[in-house]
Amino acid sequence: MQFFNQQQSNILNYPHHSFSLKFKDSELESAYRRSLYAENVKQIRVVFLLFAILYAGFGWLDAQLEVSYLSEFFVIRYAIVVPTLLLVFGLTFWEKIFFEWQQVLLSFAFVISGVGISMMLIFEPLNLAYYGGLFMVLYSGFFLIRLDFYLGTIGGALIFFTFFVGTLLSHGITDLQIQSMIMFYAISVLIGMVGSYFIDYYTRRNYLLNHQVEEDKKSLEHRVHKQVDEITQAQNATIFALAKLAESRDTDTGEHVARVGQYCRIVAEGLDLSADDQMQMPRHRFINIVSAASYLHDIGKVGIEDSILNKPDTLNDKEFNIIKTHTLIGYRTLQVVREKNPENQFIQMGAEIVRSHHERWDGRGYPDGLAGREIPLAARVMAVVDAYDAMRSRRPYKQPIPHDEAVRQIVQQSGTHFDPMVVHAFLTQVDQLEELSETYQTHHLTI
Repeated sequence: MQFFNQQQSNILNYPHHSFSLKFKDSELESAYRRSLYAENVKQIRVVFLLFAILYAGFGWLDAQLEVSYLSEFFVIRYAIVVPTLLLVFGLTFWEKIFFEWQQVLLSFAFVISGVGISMMLIFEPLNLAYYGGLFMVLYSGFFLIRLDFYLGTIGGALIFFTFFVGTLLSHGITDLQIQSMIMFYAISVLIGMVGSYFIDYYTRRNYLLNHQVEEDKKSLEHRVHKQVDEITQAQNATIFALAKLAESRDTDTGEHVARVGQYCRIVAEGLDLSADDQMQMPRHRFINIVSAASYLHDIGKVGIEDSILNKPDTLNDKEFNIIKTHTLIGYRTLQVVREKNPENQFIQMGAEIVRSHHERWDGRGYPDGLAGREIPLAARVMAVVDAYDAMRSRRPYKQPIPHDEAVRQIVQQSGTHFDPMVVHAFLTQVDQLEELSETYQTHHLTI
C-alpha cells in the first residue's frame, strides 16, 4: 500500500504525464487510446448488435399492438437508426478506419439512436417502453461504449434537448407524468455526464499508474542488468588473469587463452537449433558462459612440471600420460569450488570443459573415453577450437599452418575426433574465425 501511494504521488507530480482528460504526451495518449480500443471493441460490437436487434424487435411489437404513427416509426427504425447501428457494427471489424474514427462514429450512432427514440416519444409520450429505450441509450452511451467525456456530454445534451423541446412544442409540460419524465432524463443525463467524467479520469489515472510502474520496472531491470554485466566483466577479468597465470608456465601457448575464448563464442553462435536441447540453458547464456569458461580449459597444467610442459621435443609415452593428467588436476580443482556453489552454471561448465575437452567423438579420447553426446556440448566446442588454434599457432617445434589447411583437417576429422554438428557450426563461422586468426597472426609478428 505504501508503494501504491508513493506511485500515485509520483504521478501527480510528474509534469510530462500530467492530464485533465487528455495526456499532454501525445505518444502516451496514443498508447492509451489503443489500449482502450483493444479492451472495448468486443463490448462495442455486442452493444451495437444488440441495440439493432432490439430496435427491430420493438418495431415488430409496435406492429402487433397497432401503435399509432407506425409508418413514421418504421422510417425512423428501419431507414435511419438500425442501418446506422449496423454500419458502425460492421466498421468495428475494419480496424484501420474504426480506430481512427471510433469516437466520431460512436457519437454519431449514439445521437441518432437517442434522437430516434426521442422522436417516437414525442409522437407517443405515454408509451413507457420508449422511455425505457431512451434510458438504455443514454446509459449505453455514457457507460458501455466508453465515449469521450466531451463527446458523450454533447451527445447526451442533444438527445435530451430533442426530447425536451419536441415534447414542449407538441404537448406542453403540464402533464405530471411528462414533467416527471423530463426531470428523470435531465437527472439521468447529469448523472451520466458526472459518471462518464470520473470513469474517464480514473481509467486514465490507473493507466498512467501502470505505465509509470512499467517504466520504473524497465529502469530497475536496466540497472540490474548493467550491474550484473559489470560484475560479470570483473569476474571474467579475474578468471582470465588466473588462467593466464597458469598458462604463463607454458611458454608455447602465448595468447592461447584469449584466442580460444573468442573462438568459442564465434563457434557457439553458429550452432543450429538442434543443439538447444543440449545446452540446458537459454542459448544466449550458453554462448556467454562457454566463451568465459573456455579460459579455464588448461588450468590443470599448473600441476605439470616445467620439464615436461615446456619440452621442445616430442613427448615420450610416459611424459604424454603425465600431460594428460592436467584434465583431472584442473577438474578436481574446480570440483572443490563447485561443491560450495552447486548451482553455479559457470563453474559447472568450466569443470566440464576442463575434464572433457580432449575427449573424441569416436570414444578414443581421454581421460574417460566418452563418445558422442556423452561428451558435454561445451567440451565438444572447445575440442574443435583448441585444435584449430593449435594448428594456427607458432610453436618452437613447428610453424603455423594456413587457415584453409587447418579447416581441411578439422573437416577430415568430423565424426571421428570432432562432433559433426560442432564442425558444421565451425564452417558456418569460418570467415569470422579466419579474420580473427589473421589478426592474431599479424599481432604476433609485430611484437
